[in-house]
Amino acid sequence: MKIDHIEVVNLLYPIPEAQSRRFAYAGGRLTGRLTTLVRVFTDTGQTGIGAAYSHPLLVRTIVAQHLAPFLVGTDPLDVETLWSKMYRATRWYGRKGVAMSAFGAIDTACWDLRGKVSGKPIYALLGAERNTVPAYASALLWSHDLDALAEEAAGYPDQGYRRVKMRLGKSEAYDVSAVEAVRRAVGPFVGVIVDASMRYTLDVSVRMAKRLEALDIFWYEEPFEP
Repeated sequence: MKIDHIEVVNLLYPIPEAQSRRFAYAGGRLTGRLTTLVRVFTDTGQTGIGAAYSHPLLVRTIVAQHLAPFLVGTDPLDVETLWSKMYRATRWYGRKGVAMSAFGAIDTACWDLRGKVSGKPIYALLGAERNTVPAYASALLWSHDLDALAEEAAGYPDQGYRRVKMRLGKSEAYDVSAVEAVRRAVGPFVGVIVDASMRYTLDVSVRMAKRLEALDIFWYEEPFEP
């Protein structure tokens, strides 16, 4: 099996203005969803699919103009070799951020092909022994009405979720009050995940960790920038 060609498609789902007002969090107000679809076509007719959640125009440029030309004709099932080849190729303009997203999408597509060829799910190829994982409800954005936030949170356990994820980073006072409201709403047996979207300083992160510990959070995500 050899790579015949690689296709890159930018996808956009715009969120209507009336709805986007509800999608506020530390990163701003969400007005749409962007992703880049990468499809690896082979000489056998099979296709692998990957995606990158990064700047769509930059991902498209890196994949289509830089990586794809020297990957055509190579074996997509040899994912380790391809990864090393792409890693070396991007050394001049970055080994983090959008460059990693770009060849991560190709890598995912090649793993998709490995799964299709072997007839096994990717998690099995990676060595996992279980075939289910707990799902969590990723929602609970900023709200001026904590009662409404709590009401939203209370509905997720009824849908079968054992964990809920909420967004912080508005202010210390709001964040603690919001977590308190959600914790009361879901009870002690539902995991509460908090995501500050890297909006805290290191000092605030430590201080908030101590305050949130008393509320028995399940995990504390991205409190500050790396």
